Amino acid sequence: MISAMIKKIPLPTGVTVGFSVPIRLRVKLRILKLTRINKKIVRKISYEEPTLAINHAIPTRIAVINLSDLNGINRQEGLADWIEAVGSLHKQTNFDIIEQTGLSSFENYILNNIIDLPQVIESNGAFYINGGGKHRLTIAKCCHVSQANVVISVAL
Repeated sequence: MISAMIKKIPLPTGVTVGFSVPIRLRVKLRILKLTRINKKIVRKISYEEPTLAINHAIPTRIAVINLSDLNGINRQEGLADWIEAVGSLHKQTNFDIIEQTGLSSFENYILNNIIDLPQVIESNGAFYINGGGKHRLTIAKCCHVSQANVVISVAL
């Protein structure tokens, strides 16, 4: 619908407006080099979707966390596991970066980036994606990246 509306707008010669085409889960898994065996391993990693509220009395902090302590996404999306979480990702940017520069560049970025950090919420020693960074952290978790630099809020 939006695409049809934009086509009606007269644009200067050579100017185009494009949309990211959703990529299939199979293609995402290929880019992430998740073979059938690795996919089975990732499916067994603990995944939860709690509904946690932030304790605003405790200030947020920036820290490097072990992604082995990342247990899911803090919102009810109805996903069963991390593979389904990858399938739900709609931004192609991170997949393009990995495909063009490799997983090690992505791993370096997720650990050393200090701008626009992913947000997590901590509850009982576990972390859950909480807002910005869902794509980056989900991909990192599935690719067995060990650590990420994040903004941490504490749950009530």
